[in-house]
This record gives sequence, C-alpha cells and structure tokens, in this order.
Amino acid sequence: MKSPLRRLEKKASFSRARAPLTFYCSISCCRAETVSLRLQHEDLEMDLVTHKVSRGAQSLDLTAKEFDLLEYLLRHNGSVVSREMLARDVWHATARATPLDNVIDVTIARLRRKIDEPYERKLLHTVRGVGYILSGRYG
Repeated sequence: MKSPLRRLEKKASFSRARAPLTFYCSISCCRAETVSLRLQHEDLEMDLVTHKVSRGAQSLDLTAKEFDLLEYLLRHNGSVVSREMLARDVWHATARATPLDNVIDVTIARLRRKIDEPYERKLLHTVRGVGYILSGRYG
C-alpha cells in the first residue's frame, strides 16, 4: 500500500515542473500581441527573434551595435533620427560628448556600407545638420 505522503510528493513535483511552462506560455502569448517580431522597409528585413537581417535575397552580417542601430532606424522608419536620439536610445548615454558623435558616425558608415553599398537603391541617408533617415525616397 502506497503512503499518502508519497502520492502528495508526486503531485507536488508534477505541479512544480508544470509551473515554469505555464508561466513561459503566458508571457510569450502576451508578448506576441504587443511586439512585432519582424521589421521591414522595402526589401530590407529584420527578424528580431533570430537576429537575422537580409536585403533582397542577400543575408547581411551585422555586429550587435549595428543590429541595434538598424532596429532603431526601422522602428522610426521615414523619420529623421538625430545623434542625440541615437546616443540616448541606442548607446544609452546620458551625457553626450564629441567622441560619441564620432562613434555614431563610424557605426552609421559601417551599417551604410553593409545595407546600401551593393545596391542601386540607397535606403540610409544623412540629413545634414539634423541626423539620419531610413527612406527609399529621400534627397
């Protein structure tokens, strides 16, 4: 005859094992409704889950910071993004300094080389004195 304590232990271990799964499912269900998992502008596509970026049929190899920068530009698609916005939201810098401007410019140049250089239609544009814009029809 099995003891009542043994049955209780089995029940407890089963409910503990199931709890994280239930918690994970409820979180992922909520996130799927509020967060877009793919960003796209013309033939440029970004998958936020797999961290893959492609333009047309070509897969692009981006650094983590280039990925974050492109994600920010895609989320502000068609709007001019200033260096101040990039410093605050992508680099998480509270006090902006001239050296950070250079880092932003270099990262933009590297990103532009990867997403625009091999293609006739340019997507990433500089708005002189203002910032940057991701648009196929600027200028």
